[in-house]
Amino acid sequence: MFIQKALISILLSPLNTLMKKLPPKLRDAMFITGGAGLAVHFFMYLSRIASYRFLYFFVISCVFLGLVILGSLGGDIKPVKFRKILFLPMAATGLFMVVSSFINNVDYLPDAMLLLVAFPILYICWGNADRTHLTRLLLKVNKYALVLFILLSFLFTKITPRQYCGFSGNQNATAYFLSTAVVMVVCDIMYQRKFTVKTAFDILLSGIAFALIYYTNSRSGMLAVIFSLSLGTVVFLVSHSKKEILSFAVKFGATALCAAICAGTLLYVFQLRQWLPIPYYSVFDKDFDMDERWEELFSPKPDTPDLPDTPDQPDTPDQPDSPDQPDSPDNDGSGQFFDGSGFSDINKDKLDTTDKTADNFSTGRISVWKAYAKDLNLFGHESTPEVYIPIIYKDIKSTHMTILQIAYESGIFAGVSYFVLNIASGILAIIYAVRHRSEKYALLPLLVIAAFGVLSMLMSCRVTFWYYSTLMYYFALAPLMVRDVKAPSEK
Repeated sequence: MFIQKALISILLSPLNTLMKKLPPKLRDAMFITGGAGLAVHFFMYLSRIASYRFLYFFVISCVFLGLVILGSLGGDIKPVKFRKILFLPMAATGLFMVVSSFINNVDYLPDAMLLLVAFPILYICWGNADRTHLTRLLLKVNKYALVLFILLSFLFTKITPRQYCGFSGNQNATAYFLSTAVVMVVCDIMYQRKFTVKTAFDILLSGIAFALIYYTNSRSGMLAVIFSLSLGTVVFLVSHSKKEILSFAVKFGATALCAAICAGTLLYVFQLRQWLPIPYYSVFDKDFDMDERWEELFSPKPDTPDLPDTPDQPDTPDQPDSPDQPDSPDNDGSGQFFDGSGFSDINKDKLDTTDKTADNFSTGRISVWKAYAKDLNLFGHESTPEVYIPIIYKDIKSTHMTILQIAYESGIFAGVSYFVLNIASGILAIIYAVRHRSEKYALLPLLVIAAFGVLSMLMSCRVTFWYYSTLMYYFALAPLMVRDVKAPSEK
């Protein structure tokens, strides 16, 4: 409490005094700008545009996070009471990461500082603000990010007939972003009292996002969405009135129907993009891929010297046309459309459990976990080495589980602390959703934490600014982390 009071007195109160002088709309604009900046910077990392050193990436992201914090100021700033069941394991994880950064690798320090400094400051500021209003701003940022990602994918990344990455270099990373974003949009739909144009747009947006997750063929992303929304639906049904449940059922049903329609039709819409006279962008080559139809529009012609006039040449007989070659669905502007059979074939194969062990079905994750778990120690390791996994015939350089990744990098105690944080946050999110059932967006922490719980079990999402799901997880902890928050005001 002493540290919190000193922090408020020295840093937050002066900043809050300054922010009070700004109009509320300007503070909201700062919040949205910071959140949008974090999303765009994340997209730049996904598409390998932000290939500069992580130190620069971290500093730039911290600037955007700072704008989010500043945009949430403007009211009274008082000390808050942190819930020890969440704050202590979070702080312990950060401290063990600090120790490991000095012993093993300084690269662990940035995320430790987020857990120990940046996010506690954010929780203090958000604990003194109207959380309903801040959640509305966060949902707006998420919606902007989702729309931007869909547009970037449509305009610059050619859809393929079997597995689609979108504006990213990895289909799982795409699915992880989309799964987190879509549960937040669905949460917004749940709490819209009337069916308006905004509701219809949100339903369409969520349907498109569902379809893109399906096209990635990522079982992890789809599992996260199904688990999160199923758990959220159960909690909503047991904690709301029949009238509210009926309204929810209609909107949820419309969302599910839209998702099914989009999954079958969106690939044709994306294939129409080939007729636009703009090139595609290759995230691997970091270059634009142009064909003869519009290459001249973007590639300057070389200067050629003037040639002397030549006498007319006699006419030559026309050459026979070369036979038309069947167009490949993977080329640029072929004009030939493909259906969704490729996506369904891969999904069926991945979900087929015939003659598959749990290790086979999980794409070797159990073997990966065992390979790294047997090498755990108390103080962590300097780096995560490559390990050959025979069942998938690949070298892996990640534990494919966030808790295990933290335990491997910063020691067993760090992993245990993070595990306690994850379990406690999930339980408290359910309790919070039930106790605050009359509050708008009360289900959001549960939906985001449930989705992150699935994703973090199947992928190493330790670096906060590299993973949208991880960043949203820490944001979702805000209403759970503090006890004495203001009562929200419905607007």
